[in-house]
Parts: sequence; C-alpha cells; structure tokens
Amino acid sequence: MNTKIMTDVAGLKSIQQDWERLEGQNPSLSYYSTFRYNYAWWLAHGHDPKLKLFIICCYKDSVLVGIAPLMIRRNEKRIFNFHVLCFLGQGDYLDFIVGSNGSSVQLIIKHLFKAILEHEGQWDKISLTHLCMQSALLHYLLRSDTYHAHVEYLTSCPRLNMEQFSSFEQLSQHIFNTKLLKKIEKMKKQIPYRLRVVHGDESEEILDRIASIHKMEKEYLLEQKGRSERKSIFDDPANHDFLKRLFKNNEQVVIFMLEAEDGDTIIYSCCYMHGNVSYNWNTGYSPRYSSIHGIVDVLQYEIFKYMYETKHAMNIDLGAGSYPWKFKWVNQFVVNYSFTYWNHSSFNSRLIRTLVKARRILRYARGADHAH
Repeated sequence: MNTKIMTDVAGLKSIQQDWERLEGQNPSLSYYSTFRYNYAWWLAHGHDPKLKLFIICCYKDSVLVGIAPLMIRRNEKRIFNFHVLCFLGQGDYLDFIVGSNGSSVQLIIKHLFKAILEHEGQWDKISLTHLCMQSALLHYLLRSDTYHAHVEYLTSCPRLNMEQFSSFEQLSQHIFNTKLLKKIEKMKKQIPYRLRVVHGDESEEILDRIASIHKMEKEYLLEQKGRSERKSIFDDPANHDFLKRLFKNNEQVVIFMLEAEDGDTIIYSCCYMHGNVSYNWNTGYSPRYSSIHGIVDVLQYEIFKYMYETKHAMNIDLGAGSYPWKFKWVNQFVVNYSFTYWNHSSFNSRLIRTLVKARRILRYARGADHAH
C-alpha cells in the first residue's frame, strides 16, 4: 500500500468519486463523513489562512481504499503558534473513510497513521474528536500500546431506535407519558398548528427563515433571560455560507416545523437523513411563542410520529450532549470519544506541555497557601 496527501481543493475534488464509492461500502458512516458535507464545509471555510487541507489517501494496487479527511489548524498564542492535526469539518461521529472490499480495515488505518507520523514536522498535536464507539478507527487506537492512553470519553449522543417497536402506539406507551399528550391537546387549543416538513431541495429561502428565528431566540434569551453565553450558529458568515451550499438541492437536509394557521413558524428542528438515521443538529423557536409551555415536546412528538409512519429513518439521533431532556425521549445512546496526542519531537509541543505543567504546579501552590 502507498499513500498520497491532498492539500488543495482541486485534490479534494479529484477524489469525489472514490470517496463516495467508499461511503457506499461503509453504511455505518455518518452524514458528517460524507464527501458532500465535507466539500461544502471546505469551500466555505477554506479561505481561512489558519486552515490547511491534509487529506491522506491510501491506495492498494492503484485503487483508493482509505481516506483520512484531515486538516491542519494553526492555533495562535501570544508568544508562539502551534499546529493541530484534526478532522476536516465538524459534527458528531467523525471517522476515517475505509472500504471493506478485500483489504484489512485495520491495516488500511495503520498505513494512514504511518503517513501522519511521516509528516510529523507539520503538526504539533493530533486532536481527533467525536469518535463513535463502534468505529474501526477507535478500535485501532484502543488496541494500540502507543495510543490507548490518549483516548478519552468525550460525550454521548442519545438515540431512539424505533425498529424495536411494532407500532407507533407501542412506541408512544414506552416513550410518551400522559402529561405530554395533555400538552399536545392544550397547545392545539391555544395555537392550532400543523407540522410542515421541508427538504433542502424544495425551498431556497428556508435557511434564511430558520436563521432569522434562531437569531431572534438568541436575542430574546440574552435580553429577557440574561443568557449572555447564548450564541447562534448562523452569526458566523462562513458557517452560514457552508449551510447555504449544503442546503442547495439537497434532499438529505430536512427541516421540521410547527406552523400556526397563518403560516408563522412556531418552532423548527433541522436534521440530516442518512443511512436510516436522522441526525438532529439544530432547533430554534420564535420568541412570540415563548409563553407557551411544551412546544419542544410537541414538536418532538410530531417528528417521531412522522418518521415512524413514513419510515424515512428509523433511528433518531438527538446529537451530542448528555442532557436529561434528551434522554427522556430515547431508548439508547452512542458514546463518542476523543484522541489527543502530542508530537514529542516538536519544540512547540514540548514548550506547551511545560507551560501547562508549570501552571498546574502554580495553581496547586496557591491552593495550598489558601488552605493555610
């Protein structure tokens, strides 16, 4: 096997067909590892001078059998910079894209990591996050004497597997309680609503519509609730550009909305549909309806019902975050891990670790002084 590294957008575009072929061989890959998602992300963010493509391609007999979709991010500190090798893009369940036709998956990953080490002069730190507990990459790291200690628990993604239920009535009895059903009836009386489902290839204005709602929610939470930490993913122009590219003519982008009779949006939820999984990644509500209790619960109920009846995807993933409100909706969860590895031959790496160690000692000393 041999490897080649793509460092520009032309190189990325040149492997589209092979990347998508490998996607088809690996049905467990998430939407966040697809070519379409990552290509759109790079077109929107690649102008940032702090980012550099570093996509490692592994070939066997001139056939592409594995891809490590990575980039190098330059982190700027006051007195020096250091370079982090990380996944291209963003999202849950990030992974290497490896084929399953005849070659050992672990051997392919081994060659991809060999290429990483051969170019250790270009990075000071490896930071691979959101590794699914079922991924071959995580398995490779955990079985390695060198890398095992550098793997840590990161977060969990609550998930509802609807295939375990023979009917929606059975699902309702297992997941929903009487209190929720009363919320639905109460809301129908307060605001007669309808569920509207929009795909990215059906409406060009839908992104601007949900972006406006999310920004209004942020301002409401800031001004009325004092939530100064609240941000909107639509505030970043590059991220908005990325989503605009991704939404265009994309049937895998799905937006669920509860609408009032006059067409006003009450609340929405954005998902990516891929491989029998619906990946929920953003929800927002209009401040006009903030006084109505339970609108999030009502939307979730309507989504589950729609998905079960249409069978578009039988697994509903609520995204990273171990929050109680997420777990009350699901019957399982998927654990994500992170891998952090410092380059021991890098001066910047040694300097950073020395400074971190010194800071810890200083904090410990201050704590000891306060104790006395």
